[in-house]
Amino acid sequence: MKRIFILFLFLLGCSVPSGREYRIDLASRQIDGINFMGTLSEIKGQLGNNTIQILPRDAISDQGDRVIDTLWIISISDHHIIRQSNQTTVLIDDSVFKTNEGVGIGSSIQEFVDHYGIPRFQEEDIGYTLIFNAYGLKLDVYIYPDCNCEHDFASLDKRCPVANFFITVPA
Repeated sequence: MKRIFILFLFLLGCSVPSGREYRIDLASRQIDGINFMGTLSEIKGQLGNNTIQILPRDAISDQGDRVIDTLWIISISDHHIIRQSNQTTVLIDDSVFKTNEGVGIGSSIQEFVDHYGIPRFQEEDIGYTLIFNAYGLKLDVYIYPDCNCEHDFASLDKRCPVANFFITVPA
């Protein structure tokens, strides 16, 4: 499923930095005061009608189940976050979005560890995922495969930058 999100990143193209940062408040589930786990109508009410692009998705889950739902590409100014319509996962792939602790895309692994503790380590087909717990949310932090690693967290070069991360809200 993560690979599908990464594919959408390439289809969207990269956002041009605006010089402004948008704060992700994990405790209140808000990005710059917008409830990123709200309903479609709530988000449109906060941002306007032309701020959400809805894309159908027909994919195979990591467990082998067929998943049919939609992805919401939510625009905040000229920047985007991607959310599954089932309200469980939000993808952050733009460096203008930073948590209240000041970490985000481009931050080092060590900066995430300093704020959220030692993560669970997961080796992927193309890179690594570090799974942190923050404010009752799961942060799946993706690291590119060129980061030096001997297949465990202890050997991972903590200076490597974060490529993107998913905010997962427990069901």
